[in-house]
Amino acid sequence: MKNRKPLALLLWVFFVDVPALCQEQPETKRAAAYLTAGPGVGVFDEASAAILAVGGGFEGIVGGGIGALVDVAGVFTRAYPQKFGSVSVGPVVQFRRSSRVVPFLTGGYTGNFGSSVEETNLLHVGGGFTAWQKRWGVRFEGRFHTRDDAAFWSYVSFRVGVQIR
Repeated sequence: MKNRKPLALLLWVFFVDVPALCQEQPETKRAAAYLTAGPGVGVFDEASAAILAVGGGFEGIVGGGIGALVDVAGVFTRAYPQKFGSVSVGPVVQFRRSSRVVPFLTGGYTGNFGSSVEETNLLHVGGGFTAWQKRWGVRFEGRFHTRDDAAFWSYVSFRVGVQIR
């Protein structure tokens, strides 16, 4: 007979742990700071390369789950450009803010800078969720950055981090 422990663990997580995380949380804060890191892939001047994005930011909610975020990241790769910085600003929309797992969507402007890259203006879209434990949470996010013209310069990153409110 096959070992059914992995299947049992997966079913336990899906049917017991995830619903427990989604239970109502009485208090909702309006501001949070976060630190994230994660891998991704980029296309820079028609050459693709793996990247590592490390950064942090701040988000504030005005009302109804709508707010703004700003973050700064260092993006590292072995291809050209070898490293550069990015600053992203834009709106954020959070859903189910009273639950312990809070999904969100974001989009906006990203500016890249650094000695190994010319200044590049990008648009970004992304989304993810934060699983909260009282005043801190684990943030999971995917974000796609692309130029607003036809040039081959874009990257996607998948970031995991800690968020504090």
